Amino acid sequence: MPGPLQRGLLATAVSALIALCASVTPAAASGNYPPHSGGWDISWPQCDAAYPPITHSTFGIVGINDGRPLTENPCFGSELWWAMTNQAFSGIYLNVAYGTSLAGPYTCDPGDHTCQAYNYGWLSAQYAYVTALVDSGGLSESAPNWWLDVEVDNNWSDNKVLNADVIQGALDYFEQAQGIQAGVYSVSFMWRDIAGKFSPDGVPNWVAGGNDRNDFATCGRPIWPGGQVVMFQSVTEDGLFDLDRGC
Repeated sequence: MPGPLQRGLLATAVSALIALCASVTPAAASGNYPPHSGGWDISWPQCDAAYPPITHSTFGIVGINDGRPLTENPCFGSELWWAMTNQAFSGIYLNVAYGTSLAGPYTCDPGDHTCQAYNYGWLSAQYAYVTALVDSGGLSESAPNWWLDVEVDNNWSDNKVLNADVIQGALDYFEQAQGIQAGVYSVSFMWRDIAGKFSPDGVPNWVAGGNDRNDFATCGRPIWPGGQVVMFQSVTEDGLFDLDRGC
């Protein structure tokens, strides 16, 4: 969990950069992938590797963080240029984890962890969005798809309701501040461990755990009951890249 200094630095950074978002045009809702379309997602682990090929019929999704919230992928700019080879289906994902912040859209009492968790999710999403704008020279404004990466590898509270508050805060930032319906990347067993029965309405699902690029049965395994799966992920045989297919 971030300490007072880290929370202060986050609030300062966001305050200094927030003016850049004032003229942003809202993007389309996440998850607009044609059925059986194919693509890749890459982030900081691929910084020193050759990026896989993108054509008019494939797409790319890029991580803005360095594996944790409030960090930066050092090669985000070049990776986003790669993804923009097919701009219409390009995307960006951010890592989400539990934390608290007194700063944010709500004024929280010091003991109100629900409010502070929501603020942390909102500010984490805001930090990622503004950082993407800065690191790409504004190119990220043209990416139509945004995703929250919700995995057990990141830090989470034992209180699943508080974790859900963080996720809701991040989703609300995109919808309320940017006019974007962000989606969620995860898998059902991780989601249950992290957020319990939280089932955000109308949020697209990008599901991990496909056995291979043709495992379309994964499209029938939503992250939460009633979720709409729009894309699933598998891994190349050499383990170097993630493969994605539209459902």
